[in-house]
Amino acid sequence: MTSLAWPRPSLVPPARSFRIPLGADQFLADFASSSDFFVFLVGDRARRSAPPRLIRTSLAGAVSWNIALPEGQAYAGLALRPSGGVLVLCRVRQGLETTWVADEFTALGARMGRKHLPVSGSIVQFAGWGDRLILLRSDGSLLSVDPDGAHIASVVCGLPASEAFAVHPISHTELLIVDRSAGQLGWADAATKHCQWETLDAPEIANARSFFDGRWRASASEGHTAGSRGFVVGASGVDSYGDFWFILQPVNRAEGAVLLRTRRSVGIVARLRLQLPAKNARPLLPTWLRVAGNTAYGICRDGYVDQYVVS
Repeated sequence: MTSLAWPRPSLVPPARSFRIPLGADQFLADFASSSDFFVFLVGDRARRSAPPRLIRTSLAGAVSWNIALPEGQAYAGLALRPSGGVLVLCRVRQGLETTWVADEFTALGARMGRKHLPVSGSIVQFAGWGDRLILLRSDGSLLSVDPDGAHIASVVCGLPASEAFAVHPISHTELLIVDRSAGQLGWADAATKHCQWETLDAPEIANARSFFDGRWRASASEGHTAGSRGFVVGASGVDSYGDFWFILQPVNRAEGAVLLRTRRSVGIVARLRLQLPAKNARPLLPTWLRVAGNTAYGICRDGYVDQYVVS
């Protein structure tokens, strides 16, 4: 992939901001969105001061519903149905084994029931894919589950065991797989179960890789366990054109987060810097990114949602 020459990215301030109503010990554990609403899974750091909650808002932050979830459950993720319904992934331990279920809610927030998912092991991502679900396991298995939760199929073969991957649905038959550590993008075809990979290529990405590689080597030379080399790809999302947007890491919080837009077989087509929200004078990094049309939303675990005009 080749990249065009671009000047220093311009700084984009938020056009609008709002905050999800959270208690002192609460945080956003996961997020999902449709064309006109957000759903947030709220966790509790102390695990005793408040029950977990499910909150749905408009894109402008108006709360549609805010419901408490049963306590004592290990909630792990969100997915949306095409109807607007919400599935909440929940981990259930049975002896030494871990199984997974999905609690289903209507678009109005009414609980419909629980579906048992035919999968075990560690799930690192859970998302809706049309009327199906996508499950990414830490062993590299990328699985598709049908609407009733009874049947499961492999989507792509050959992914290594890693928690560095993120998955974004592009169409009903194609997924974008992101290796956040290596800075690689893979377009997976559900019919062939094959993945076509491209490496993100730009000077700032090369600099980010060098930074994390240097830190990893320094840590290894000091005798520390050499784990992940770090993720050059931070919060990320795919727009309706199939372009991939992501925040480059590491982030200079004072100067803003560099947001890059990439296009398949082309490379970097846009560069911006997002002015970050601050809490107690400390800039906050987005954990999630949503891009629709000319608007990007940065969502922080502390509940801050910032809307940016990115066209």
